[in-house]
Amino acid sequence: MSTIELNRYVVVRKQSGDLLRLVKVTKGAYVVIEKLRFSLANAIGKPFGLFEVRNGEIRESLTPQAVAGGALLGLNNFRPQKRSATEETGDEPPEKVVQKLTEEEIVALKEEGTAVDHLVTQLVEGNVNFDKRTNFSKEKYIAKKQKHHSDKVFIIDPTLRLIATALFRRGPEHIAYLRPDLLAQILHHSALIFGGKALVYEESSGLIAAAVMQRFEGKGEMYYLHRGVSPTTHQALHAMNFNPLETAVFRPIKLSVYLDLINRPVDTPMPTAESELTNDSTTHHHHHASDNNNPTNSHQDLREAEIAEQLFWIRDRLIDSAVMDALILAGDSVSVAQLLEKTYHCLRTSGAVVVYANIQEEVVQVVQYLEKQNAICILVQEQMCREVQVLKDRCHPALQTPVSGGYFVTAYKTL
Repeated sequence: MSTIELNRYVVVRKQSGDLLRLVKVTKGAYVVIEKLRFSLANAIGKPFGLFEVRNGEIRESLTPQAVAGGALLGLNNFRPQKRSATEETGDEPPEKVVQKLTEEEIVALKEEGTAVDHLVTQLVEGNVNFDKRTNFSKEKYIAKKQKHHSDKVFIIDPTLRLIATALFRRGPEHIAYLRPDLLAQILHHSALIFGGKALVYEESSGLIAAAVMQRFEGKGEMYYLHRGVSPTTHQALHAMNFNPLETAVFRPIKLSVYLDLINRPVDTPMPTAESELTNDSTTHHHHHASDNNNPTNSHQDLREAEIAEQLFWIRDRLIDSAVMDALILAGDSVSVAQLLEKTYHCLRTSGAVVVYANIQEEVVQVVQYLEKQNAICILVQEQMCREVQVLKDRCHPALQTPVSGGYFVTAYKTL
């Protein structure tokens, strides 16, 4: 996908900003990012890239030459041409009045479509203390004003790294504090490849499931234990804009349905219909193949499967056989230690176990269970990561960044 399409997800970022916003493209929706509010309606059908925003609307796509030219502006481009207020009047300005431009005048300039470079020049000329600043302070002031009043935004095709970063910065507590580097570690230790088989349970808005589906590339089987698949709770799955071929590996199984079958007595026959289950979960039917061409149904492949289909997957692939190449469990609202006991039998010999949790007691129970099962290469890790601002003469750690994440346990099954 090389152009921006309706009802698809994109990543929006200001040219000089750090915040990433994950947005679904609709004609009536507005994007708010770092005090800049605009509509994406005019961007539909255009290639991904840098766009200029004026009066809340996407105006034009900027060429690479314009992008490079705007990035090379330095201190000399904003030096005031007029004398300071002290030189003009001979009187010292009031201590608290350092900007001659009022807020109303700044808003009026922006509504007139004034370019950001010209607006910043006006702010520099209106700052009565600008000449008293050091060169370092002047550069920092200009960079701050450029970032605040920037009217250029990048609209980017989503990737797994961008989605993981956007969700983590928006609210790490909603994705179990799963940083992008921890997601990479989980993928590495799962050792999944094209055409593999995996059983996944996660509470990270679909990040781990999306990563596994991307690695399978349309060939393989991913049995996904969940408590309800929706664009709100599994935004990463939908934001990847998977095509029907890539979603063919998706096998959603309701957690309550799976646990109901696993906890049945051995001599109890397996249910063959929804009415025989004790849970009251509701399911949705998969869409027909003819719906693939309808852009409004682009995410129908990720809906819940029929009960009969779930029962077949559980009996044939999860209970009666041990064929999974990897078992990935991540979350805190469900005991991953107890869930590991219910799913460990699905794993083939030499299959990988990856468990991620933020609760130490759960991690201890997971390790104890793996030791009882004679698993090998049991490894417990707690990794920390801190973002650092890297600018000339201004390098320091980011102050408001979650440093520590959860724990993850890795092991391999033996006979």
